[in-house]
Amino acid sequence: MTPPPSSSRSFNYYGYRIVAATFAAQALAIGLSIYLYPVFMGAFESEYDLNRSQSSMGISLVMITGAIIGPWIGHRIDKGSPKKFMFVGGLMIGSGLIFISQSSNLIAVVTVWILGVGIGQSLLGPIPSMAILANWFVNKRGTMIAIAAIGTSFGGALVPLVSNALIAAGEWRHALLILGCACIIISAAVTLFGIIKNPKMVGHYPDGRPESNTSIATDKDNTSIKSILLESQFWMVALSFAIISSSMIILMTHMVPWAIENGFEMQDAARLLAIAAIALIPGKMVFGYLNDRKGPKVATILAVLMMSIGWVLVRYSSAFWLFSTGATLFFFSVSATLPCEAEYVGRIWGTKRFGMIYGFVQLIVTCFIFIAPLSVGVVFDTTGSYKTPMMAVQVILFVPLLLLGLLPLEKDRKFKPLSQTKSTD
Repeated sequence: MTPPPSSSRSFNYYGYRIVAATFAAQALAIGLSIYLYPVFMGAFESEYDLNRSQSSMGISLVMITGAIIGPWIGHRIDKGSPKKFMFVGGLMIGSGLIFISQSSNLIAVVTVWILGVGIGQSLLGPIPSMAILANWFVNKRGTMIAIAAIGTSFGGALVPLVSNALIAAGEWRHALLILGCACIIISAAVTLFGIIKNPKMVGHYPDGRPESNTSIATDKDNTSIKSILLESQFWMVALSFAIISSSMIILMTHMVPWAIENGFEMQDAARLLAIAAIALIPGKMVFGYLNDRKGPKVATILAVLMMSIGWVLVRYSSAFWLFSTGATLFFFSVSATLPCEAEYVGRIWGTKRFGMIYGFVQLIVTCFIFIAPLSVGVVFDTTGSYKTPMMAVQVILFVPLLLLGLLPLEKDRKFKPLSQTKSTD
């Protein structure tokens, strides 16, 4: 029997279960790949006789793999069942960790890390989660995406703690084995019982209200993906968020040595990483809410302006409290990226091909965040100072303001009611 429709104002609205499920899925996907790796990096170096430059490639390999396969995953999720893909993703991550825990062959470990964990985290993580939430919410899309995205921070905080405890209680192979088994069990429960592609399948409407079926965006059914990739709108969105995201990775990567260069103590500088992680959580909520109330353009432009102010404070600070204030403001503001980026994609291109287009945007973003911190490091090695590259970042941050300021967004575009579209769970 199909449950009666309920408003998003009611906690009975099924969409909130979807938010909880995608929160858990992203915590597993990102926590058991990107945040897990640093804990085990030392063990991998000892076990396989790796140097630091070799072992440092682990997270990059996962990110590159996810970026390359992201558009395909988005396309398949748009056309098929995200539940099946996310279930397979959790199974691949868990099985990959179990295999790595038992293998002594470096080539096999690297292969499974890339093809198992790398592809698995992309199948289970943000791309399918964003695509599903775009179907379930329109007026509250930014807020709900922000809440679900906190799952990555939750996983990032929990997984290292659990991993360290397991290693302390036994050894690294046993820890990986337990984490792999836990991933398979938890992800199976989350995906099989918590994931539903769109509200129509359980008798609900987006936001729990029938009128949400006819708001915000148009699905461009007759437009080829090649045409979309050639649109100026696509590149304005992709380049804007690539610059915003890469500036975050630059500061995250170089913040501690930059603070030391400015004369601060190592112990104080290291605390900045914790400050950054904490500031990202309320920032997602605030800008997700602002995105829903004022639109993605206002939210993103305000975020970039605040990021620029934070960057200036960091650059010109002579006291640690001012440096940390600037860093806090920057990371609080940059957290607008995820809800606003998803809202731009949903508003401009609709929901039917949200996953594929979002995947292509993420491919470009990942290319930037891979190159940007490396470029800053190269300039630092050449000049012996962070002064020049960090001044360049400050200037480049004005590019998203220009691009997004010029990008037109129609406030009242329509998309087809869900009753007119076919979909699978």
